[in-house]
Amino acid sequence: MSGWVSCKKHHSHYRIPTSPKFFAAVKNNESISQDDIRRIQINSQDGSYQYAVDVAFFEQCGFRTDQSVVLLNNRDKSSKKLNDRVLIVRICRETIGVCRFCLDEALTS
Repeated sequence: MSGWVSCKKHHSHYRIPTSPKFFAAVKNNESISQDDIRRIQINSQDGSYQYAVDVAFFEQCGFRTDQSVVLLNNRDKSSKKLNDRVLIVRICRETIGVCRFCLDEALTS
C-alpha cells in the first residue's frame, strides 16, 4: 500500500503518513486501539497537517506519551527560522504513506 499505487479497496491515490505499526495494522486489516493513537500536528505556511501515529513511534520522536497531540511549527521562510524543521524532516522520513480511508477505518473500528 505504500508509494503511489492506487488503494485496491477505495481506488484512491491519496496517501497520508503514519507510523510503521499503523501501516502494518491497515495492511493486515487489524483494528487500532484508541489508547494507542497519538497525533502529530505540523503547522506551516501552507496549512496544518495532522498525522496519526502509535505510542511507541511518538515516544521514539522524543514526545511524552501522556500527551495525545503535539504541535510542531515548520520553518518560516520569510524570517529564515527553522523552528521544528529538523524534527519534522526526521518524522517524515520514518513514516509510511497509507490510504487515508483505510487508516480511518482502522482508527474507528
